[in-house]
Amino acid sequence: MLALQSSYKLSCVLRPYHIAVVTWSLHDELCAILCEELQALGHAAQIFCVGQTIPEQSDLVLSYGPYGRFMPIPLQISRLPCAKRPALAHWNLESIPDLRLPQRLTLAVSALRARVDRLHESPRRMPRALLGIFPLAWLDKRMHKFRYVGEYHFAASHGWLSLLADYSEIYARWHRACGVPALHVPWGTPQRWRAAEDLPRDIDVLWLGKPRTRRRAHALARLRRGLAQHGVRMVVADGVERPLVYGRERATLLSRAKMTLNVLPTWHDNNFVFRFHLAAPYGSLVVSEPFLPHTCDYRAGEHYVCAPLDAMAETVLRLLRQPQEREHIAANARRLVCTELTLARSLRRIVEWLAQAPADESHAPIRSGNGAAYSPGKAG
Repeated sequence: MLALQSSYKLSCVLRPYHIAVVTWSLHDELCAILCEELQALGHAAQIFCVGQTIPEQSDLVLSYGPYGRFMPIPLQISRLPCAKRPALAHWNLESIPDLRLPQRLTLAVSALRARVDRLHESPRRMPRALLGIFPLAWLDKRMHKFRYVGEYHFAASHGWLSLLADYSEIYARWHRACGVPALHVPWGTPQRWRAAEDLPRDIDVLWLGKPRTRRRAHALARLRRGLAQHGVRMVVADGVERPLVYGRERATLLSRAKMTLNVLPTWHDNNFVFRFHLAAPYGSLVVSEPFLPHTCDYRAGEHYVCAPLDAMAETVLRLLRQPQEREHIAANARRLVCTELTLARSLRRIVEWLAQAPADESHAPIRSGNGAAYSPGKAG
């Protein structure tokens, strides 16, 4: 396993690389944002869709999510001559299976689930045909979190995955304990989200995102009823009652919202970071239920307000009566995401860690522009 440093310092200069950024769909806003940020760092970033050939001269392939099937990417890299293989970094933005499960059980189930998924890539017709037969047809549409873990570990064990970046320190630590080169890289705010619009704050409470689980759906319904009893209307864009919003429409809603709620889909989920980085640049205060310390840069009472579900409606009502407290915390959050927790800083960390990773037989470092491995030493 590649040695990970207990602390990390960004160097002053990053040499430019050719970076191929994976997109899972033609309308992927996040992929375009990642390319913008990489180009601002001086790299030549190019988008390619899963299923297409990796662009030639690529020094690094960067994928994220996952929002689709991951294995076609490392398998394509495995077919390239060793001298021409780009490094592969995957930024995991999904939660892993329930942390209460024994690690050995999670790994065993994940390996099985990933093995079923690899049938899609078989050159023979018979294995692929098995995916249309029960129980494999049933399994192929379920247990995706186990599949993600199994795919990462399979690709890393074969030397195709150079770095697993994870937006959660808890998840990164879990993967490292299993022998996978994993680095905690917190999510960050892109430049295009930094300018808040000068709009009146006429939305008291905002919810963005799909319900996803019964836990979250029931909690949101209960919150809504509690607020309605006091005449507070919650604006909801969940893909059910109102279409999901993106781009300028989402920016407008966040710029008008006094508060944006965060409710967990599962007890160990790390979805807070996305809600926080969406809302904070636009000055909307995040009110969240308690969550695990996936990233320790966010401090309750200073950058967001934390309240258990049973007291969240009461907390929202109190903050509506105390605009100075609400606006002070929201201003702190905006400073944090615009100066420290930026997407550029996180991407720089991924690229520089790979550039400084020592080469070994199992994990390829990032290559320089002429195709030679660049390995100045361990990250300091």
